[in-house]
Amino acid sequence: MTQKALVVDNDFFFVEFLAELLEQRDYHVTKAYDGKEGMQKLSEAPIDLMFADLVMPKVDGWQLIKYVRSKFEAYPFPVIAVSGTIVEQLDGLSRIGADYYICKGPVDKMKGQLNRLLDQIEGRPFPTAEDEIIFDADNIYPRREAAELIESLHFQRAIVECMGLGVLIVDKDARVLRVNAAALPLLNTAEADALNQKVTTLLNHGQCKAVMAAMRRIALNPEEKKTAVYVLLNDRRVRFVVSLLRFEEKTAGWIITMDDLRTWEMSAKRNDAALLDIDNASGLPA
Repeated sequence: MTQKALVVDNDFFFVEFLAELLEQRDYHVTKAYDGKEGMQKLSEAPIDLMFADLVMPKVDGWQLIKYVRSKFEAYPFPVIAVSGTIVEQLDGLSRIGADYYICKGPVDKMKGQLNRLLDQIEGRPFPTAEDEIIFDADNIYPRREAAELIESLHFQRAIVECMGLGVLIVDKDARVLRVNAAALPLLNTAEADALNQKVTTLLNHGQCKAVMAAMRRIALNPEEKKTAVYVLLNDRRVRFVVSLLRFEEKTAGWIITMDDLRTWEMSAKRNDAALLDIDNASGLPA
């Protein structure tokens, strides 16, 4: 039976190179050019293995691999992380979560490494402790600028993840590109079930109508910078603040923050009680 491979990379020429090599080995190849498109391809048909670049726009390889591990836990397939920055991330590969790692380099050298990797996967899809999992071209050494790029990307990701507000980053087609941990309990969903879904699928009709109206309003009136709506979400009164996502002076989508007002109300009551205790302890009149 013909094996099915998904290749996800924003480098068109690398996708063509890898697809040709796989087709020569009788694989049926599906191509995607960023992580968001990769998620869409995964929803359309089952695959037997996936190659994913780590550094891509919109949805990067880290997000895509995390999505695969969660969404296809019951039907796993080998995941190969491909990047020109593998060497710079050797100490943190376990956090990426792929089964195999291959470093981009000269095409002639990569061809041999890829064929060796595929030989191994076809014999045993998932590696054991004795198997080689890192395949790199010869004479590739860590580069300071690449290491700094990776550190910067991780730092930017940490900022979104650690915000005290729920955050949705939404593409121009209203599909979710990123959702942080604080947003998930408000939406009552898992990250893998929110990514690449339209905002409309995460909300009921009344909530959706209000949020979509805010998205349209800010898109038509970008000088407003942001607009807010209040909705009842899973028995919580939530404030949605919608602003445009601008990249290179073009509209790229929306950023939506979500704030549980009940949390602030409870915090305000605790603060008022604490101030009252201080006043009572001081003996001063309230």
